Parts: sequence; structure tokens; C-alpha cells
Amino acid sequence: MTAHAKAKKASGLPPQEELLVDYAGRLDRHRKGRRAVHVKISLLTKYYRQQHYVATAAAAFKPLVKKFDGQLFELASGDLVFAVKDASIAEIDDVILKIRYLFADDQKLKAIEADDSGIEFCDWYDVEKDYDDFFSVALRLGSGSGEENVESEDIPAGPPAAARPELTPPPVEPEPRLSPKPHVHFRTITPPKTKPSRKRPVSVADASALVRAIQTIDLEPLIRRTQICLLPADAPPEPVYREVHVPLSLVAERVLPDCDAYADPWLQRHLTAMLDQRALALWPKLLDESPIATAIRVTPGQVFSSAFEEFEHARNRRGWGPIILRLPLLEILADLPGFHRASEKARGLGYRLCVEGFDAFTFHALDRSQLTVDFERIQARPEHIDRLADAAYTRFVDAVAAAGKPKVILAGCADKSVVDFGRQTGIAIFQGAYVDGLIDG
Repeated sequence: MTAHAKAKKASGLPPQEELLVDYAGRLDRHRKGRRAVHVKISLLTKYYRQQHYVATAAAAFKPLVKKFDGQLFELASGDLVFAVKDASIAEIDDVILKIRYLFADDQKLKAIEADDSGIEFCDWYDVEKDYDDFFSVALRLGSGSGEENVESEDIPAGPPAAARPELTPPPVEPEPRLSPKPHVHFRTITPPKTKPSRKRPVSVADASALVRAIQTIDLEPLIRRTQICLLPADAPPEPVYREVHVPLSLVAERVLPDCDAYADPWLQRHLTAMLDQRALALWPKLLDESPIATAIRVTPGQVFSSAFEEFEHARNRRGWGPIILRLPLLEILADLPGFHRASEKARGLGYRLCVEGFDAFTFHALDRSQLTVDFERIQARPEHIDRLADAAYTRFVDAVAAAGKPKVILAGCADKSVVDFGRQTGIAIFQGAYVDGLIDG
């Protein structure tokens, strides 16, 4: 049990737990059409049970709370219980998908999904049929005997890569349905299992070597420039803007060519953020002028760094053209308030914004209404595109149409078939090896 939860228990039932028990009791007379979900954030590692993560997960339910007058209970353990009348399974499941995506890198969650022990991250209740089960759970949570993760209290923010087991993603399940027993449905948004990499995993010593390399290696020879282009059907590509960045893969190839720096998502994100921070400090010296806008990658937090301030001063001195800031989606989801502060500052200085990191599923599943940006970048993953069923395909097309053609980018287009898919769904702006080939002729 967390110290926060112990303190509350010592003074009696926490308000939210007390309200949950009272609500569950009164629900006995109003069961019809009601569903409930119990999201067990207390099962996750300590790092992902921090308050800002819990608050972000709770915020995902807000549209349903408003639309259906739903009830959301935020428990002292970090768990969330949401009860609602007349909301469809698909609408609730979309929220669960957002929350699962927020915690996608948590090792406890990965272990839960790979295990057959019967423990689930989220339990579903058809209150009309399973009222007794729901009421029993409410009483248990109200008494403070939840499923808190006492084993992970001392786990640091992100375990070392070498300590992490290789877990197989759960299989894709059919469309969600309620059963008499608590049940959870996840739509897998990570790629299915592929052939094992021929490169070895990164050890703790390897990770230290990569960190040292990022801090000291000469980045100038590793800078890559690529153009994001409008692709008319019967005309040459029309550049919209260019991207300049230093790929992590090139740094890893120089230092540890036999290691797979992308095998561990948490380590990849950490190293990429470090690399972007160092590149940000070098752009004032290395960034050349361009007749079109230039995009650089930063995290929301880096917008408040001294390196960004120096970059801003250099931009004013050098008179560069428009600058676009590429912001990683996962960093935004981890700290929405921080993103809004960074967005407000950047826009006030005249920067344009691009959110990157969407895929074919998350682009239509996530509520993007809070992301007031100029571009939204979807990474093309053929295995995801191939799995877009009719309903998901329609939602994806609708999401693209709602965003607007000038805003959506399909990146990572390796061949014409991916571009054809984008055109069929209403996308007009592309990036990737296939586009580079068209430019080079």
C-alpha cells in the first residue's frame, strides 16, 4: 500500500472509496443499461503510478462523463472505476485503449498481458447482469483491500534494459463483448511478433556506452535531411517542409554495430530524447538555411531548456525560415499540462507544431481535440494497415477527413503501396524512402 493510501486509511474511508460504495449500493435499483470498468493502475510499477500519469488516465474518461453523465471514481491506490449508462462497449473500449497506450512501456503491464494467470489490467462489468460481482468489488475497494502493487514500491523510473524479459504481445481478440464474469478486451496496437533480430539485446554496459557516445560523438556527419511532400497524382512531388535530425540508429551503428538499440522501447525513448537535446544545442551552428520550413524534433520539456533559448536567439539572428517542432506523442500523453505549456510558449514565439508517433489505430482511437497543432504525423506500419478491419478503416478515414488534408502526414512510406493506401484514405502529404526516390528521380 502506498504511503498516500495508508495516510488516508488511517483517517477513515477516503472520500472516493466511500462514494463508490454508496453509489454501488444505490445502483441496485437502477441496473438497466449500465456498464462499469475497473482500471487497475495499482498493478503497475511505481514510476507509472505517479500522479500525473493517473491524472492523464482519468482525463481520458472525461468525454464519456460529460456525454453520458457517467461516474468516475479516482481511488487512493491509483485505480479508476468508471460507471455509465447507455454508453456502447466500443466507446468505453476506446478510452481503455488510450489508457493502455499511455502505459504501453510498463513492464508490469506487459507481464500481465503475457500471463495466463487470469489477472487483468481492466475488468468489465455488465451491471444489469453482474451487479453482485460489481457490488462485491466496490465493497472490497472501499475497505482498502484493493490490488495495490506492494512489490514495486522501490522500482526506479524505468528498470535497466538487461533486466527486462522479452514478452510476446497478446493476440488480437475479436470485437469486445461482455461476459457474465469480469472480462477485459484490448485491441493490440503494437506490431505482431516478427522474426528475432540478428543483433543482440542492449546490456547495461552497452546502454552506458550509448549514453557516452551521444554525449561526445561528432554529430555533424550523422545529420540527415528528408523532405515531406505533397504528392499529386500526375505531377512531381511538391515539398511542404524538410526535416533535419540525427537518427539514433546511426549513433548505435558507430558504437555498437552488433546491438539492437531499438529492442527496448523505454531505452530507445530515453536515448532519443538525449540525442535530440544535444542536437538542439548544435542546431544554431549546424542548421543551414532553407527556402522551405524546417522541422526539428524536441520533447515538450526541452522547449523550456537553455538549449532551446539559445536556439531561439540564433533563429532571430540568422533569419531562418519557419521552424516546425516535432513533438513525440508518448511524451505528450505522459504530461498533457506540460505539453500545453510548451505549445503556448512555442506558438507565442512563432513556431509551428507537429505531433508524431501516431499509427493507423491510435490516430482514430485517441481523442486529439486537445492537440492544437499544425501537423499530425502517422507512422506507416504495414502490419497495422493490413489489420484495419472495415469498422476501424472507416473510423480512420473519418479521422483523416476531420483533421483535414493539409494537416495529416503519412511517414515511413517505403513503397508505392503505402502511398496508395494513404491516397485512398484521404491523405495527400507523405514522407519516406519512396518519396525520396521520386525526388531524386
